[in-house]
Amino acid sequence: MWPTLPDDEWPVLSWEEWWDQAKLETKLAQALAFGRRERAMRSLNEPVTDFIWHYYGLKPARFERWQPGIGVRLGTPSPDAPKECQELYAQMGRRKYFKQDEESVSVDLSAWQARRGGVAYDWRELLKIIQKREPFFGCLGLHEWAMVYRDEKRHPLPLRLGVEGTAKVVETLPIRCTHYDAFRFFTPAARPLNHYQPSEETIIECEQPACLHQNMDLLRYGLALEPLIPTSFMLNVFAMALRIRQLDMSASAYDCRACGLAPVAIETAEGKAIYIEKQRAFSDQAKAYRAQLIALLEQVV
Repeated sequence: MWPTLPDDEWPVLSWEEWWDQAKLETKLAQALAFGRRERAMRSLNEPVTDFIWHYYGLKPARFERWQPGIGVRLGTPSPDAPKECQELYAQMGRRKYFKQDEESVSVDLSAWQARRGGVAYDWRELLKIIQKREPFFGCLGLHEWAMVYRDEKRHPLPLRLGVEGTAKVVETLPIRCTHYDAFRFFTPAARPLNHYQPSEETIIECEQPACLHQNMDLLRYGLALEPLIPTSFMLNVFAMALRIRQLDMSASAYDCRACGLAPVAIETAEGKAIYIEKQRAFSDQAKAYRAQLIALLEQVV
């Protein structure tokens, strides 16, 4: 997927070729962002899907901005090219970490490496460690339950089992959350119940490839690697993150039926089996995307 050639040897795409791709992928991005954009205009918030936008600091305008990624140069549009094509080409020539010559515009990889290479090295090492680690499929999404245990709710949704029923699940099932960014939102009463005590200092030791939130975080890495990452990749990891979030909330202590999600009752044997089956599928999908990010970072760091 990623180039091995020096950037001055990247192939030049004709304007017709890259413009067709840009139009298609922009429409796909707009479709994914439509609901969030409409709700933002009315100051509304949807607790399941809007989490993705808020948590990753992502705005629809940024998500819809087309990126070719590294490995290609975009050929100059001819005078009879559509006005929108010519405007996009000119705009990309002015973007940060892009460069333009007489025949093309492309990512300025050297400029990006000079500013971001050090941080990217740390990302690469973390992703490589996670990729090699044995996945653990026994957490059952109890992090969401631990976030409301004996405390206030985080979302304007009812608790599916009520306050006492929720507490019983937390106190009965083993909590084995390895993700620091979830653990830090545990209620004070729930923290001692977790088998792990992850912190910023132990992220490398704790993160593992079956974790729903770690796999959602592939979207975070992709955003941080812009503009090296093409829109095609970002569409895929965003769609996966959205589906993961839906499982995350379906299996949570909340009753999300008003949001169109049927409960995954992880307190039952059937619910446990459903959760683990879906978690395995996401783990496999994320492994493929993580491998692509690692391959990219091996090329640029």
